[in-house]
Amino acid sequence: SGNTADENGGGGFFQDSSRVYLINTTVSGNSASEVGGGLAVVNEYFDNLVLLANSILSGNL
Repeated sequence: SGNTADENGGGGFFQDSSRVYLINTTVSGNSASEVGGGLAVVNEYFDNLVLLANSILSGNL
């Protein structure tokens, strides 16, 4: 969608502290912080890791 992950219609890069997330929410159209955004479980235990979250609905990377 060409939007950053913290915008509605999400799908882009979002960096929070030392965490980087690659988000794709093509179908759901939600940002990473919203329910249905196609993001895998993310919490503080994943610090310093790069997460690749693939939305089940969109089926895209």
